[in-house]
Amino acid sequence: MITSEARLYALSQAESLAAEAVDHLSQTVRNAETGRVDPIALERAQHQAHGTAWLVSHVAGLTALHDWAQRLEETNSMGPVEAGILRIGFAEYLNRIIHGLPMGQTETVRPHELGTSLHAMGMATDPTLNALFADPDLPEIRMATALAMSEHGFSNPADDPDGEISMMRTQYQRFAEAEIAPFCHRWHLDDILIPDETVQKVADLGTFAITIPQAYDGLGLSKQAMVAVTEELSSFHLPTGSLATRPEIAGELISNSGTQDQKERFLPGIASGKIMTTAVFTEPDIGSDLAHLSTRAVRRGAVYQVSGAKTWITHGGRSDLMTLLVRTQAGSQDHSGVSMLLAEKPRGTPATPFPAPGMTGGEIRTLGYRGMKEYDIAFDRFDVPAHNLLGGEEGLGFRQLMATFESARIQTAA
Repeated sequence: MITSEARLYALSQAESLAAEAVDHLSQTVRNAETGRVDPIALERAQHQAHGTAWLVSHVAGLTALHDWAQRLEETNSMGPVEAGILRIGFAEYLNRIIHGLPMGQTETVRPHELGTSLHAMGMATDPTLNALFADPDLPEIRMATALAMSEHGFSNPADDPDGEISMMRTQYQRFAEAEIAPFCHRWHLDDILIPDETVQKVADLGTFAITIPQAYDGLGLSKQAMVAVTEELSSFHLPTGSLATRPEIAGELISNSGTQDQKERFLPGIASGKIMTTAVFTEPDIGSDLAHLSTRAVRRGAVYQVSGAKTWITHGGRSDLMTLLVRTQAGSQDHSGVSMLLAEKPRGTPATPFPAPGMTGGEIRTLGYRGMKEYDIAFDRFDVPAHNLLGGEEGLGFRQLMATFESARIQTAA
């Protein structure tokens, strides 16, 4: 068991190290005369900036883990599974913070690249921290915790005081066992869309309504509920669990940033599953560097005409509404000229995925993650009504999207 004192000490050391990294990055990328961030210097320091962001995120993760443990301790709810998760989490995150953060399969950032070498070496030899990240019993703790979770699941009453999430888990477990498990392998082998009947049954459970406000026919539940539902739907077939990711993105975008008219027109349909959505962001030449996208939307009277190319668009054919990120301000080179359009389209079929004028596209065949299909899409003066500009104001699309991505990433992790 990790004591609260040991956790707080580890947190103080991690926070101090992160502050050093942020200060070092600031000195690297700020103009000495103006004090402002120099874009060219930031471009050159991409690896350092990326690593600093990862470091700060890991410290935030440790803080959240400590706060969770403290809530459990205050209610005497810390069981062996929770204690195992706590020990594993602190050990893994401290090891990364001290010795190097794996940011991808081919990219790891080390303390000396963040200007934190001396502090990291001090943490590595600190006896109190060593007891947390170099515990010789950790392999056995990992195995015992994983086996317990596999056998009994994981749901702590302290995190679900009224039992609502536990009931939802049970409901979705039964649904997954009856409606997904017997069929999903054949869907994969045949490389077909998850059947419409199954999607409708998922919608009928309220899956797409979970976090949409009740005022727009949603359930108005928490992100915890959304995560629990996603985990259960994914238990036999990952794409079924991901059916709600794009409605989650669209619902949060419109709930947070849409006009009243947009909320009333789209949110009830998304909640019921009558409106299937897709996220149309990624481009062939810039990937997910969305601040530098090139797809253009030119205002012509009452419509925007969209031209450009998008790629890796999940569930693009069988969708009715695209959250479409475009550049609306000619000459802009960064996020300030990017806007979000709520672009309606006819629902396609596997044979004809994009029947709308001004849209063409084709399927990207994949080895896995089948059931929604991935697409390349080309737009050639595709019309979107001007009143479908999210929030009614140009230039806010990147900020609007970043405000919602946390929820989508949490769901993807689930």
